[in-house]
Amino acid sequence: GGRMMAKSFDLKTRQNDIYRYVASRVSKLQGGYLSDAGRGNAARQLAELRRAVGKEPGSAPNTWAIEFDGCPDSLIGVGQRPSEGENAIHAALTLYAIHQQSQKQGMHCTGKEHDLGSAVRKCIYLNRDGESLENGELPRRFSAMVTADSIDEVVHYARQLIKMLRSESIAIDYGRLAQQLLLFQNPYARHRVLLEWGRGYARAANADQPAG
Repeated sequence: GGRMMAKSFDLKTRQNDIYRYVASRVSKLQGGYLSDAGRGNAARQLAELRRAVGKEPGSAPNTWAIEFDGCPDSLIGVGQRPSEGENAIHAALTLYAIHQQSQKQGMHCTGKEHDLGSAVRKCIYLNRDGESLENGELPRRFSAMVTADSIDEVVHYARQLIKMLRSESIAIDYGRLAQQLLLFQNPYARHRVLLEWGRGYARAANADQPAG
């Protein structure tokens, strides 16, 4: 008997679970933050999450309930190290907390068109004077993210990209980002994530080009 080991959940289950779980957590925080009634509480929770940026999941007790209360079993780790699911949830929620800071509208928006890759491309398009790009060249931070070897590195560059997006008030789908961060940690699935980011970026780049 006892608990099922985390390993017995297949990747598909964990992908679906993390998408739903993170999207619902972020929607709740966002709904609170953008409403008069829930603002104070949500702002406090977001501030706690920002303080936990870059720390290991679970090492900031004040964010434990915000991040993991009601978390699906498939994502919870066993043993001393955080699971891939816990890493991805922690990263997604702390990144959202950075993104939403002082914004008048919601920075979480569901849908494929709100992929991180597409959002970065939109941001560059709006910000042409920022990083001058040759045709087909990826911005420095984005290419650093997509060539990173570890989840910590990916999150480090993602944080810089999120700050860029915040300055232009461009939203992303945080359920999708959490799912991608989960997959990134799986050596067999990592290429899929990089492909999604690259395609999102390319799709948005095609949309920039004037027709004709």
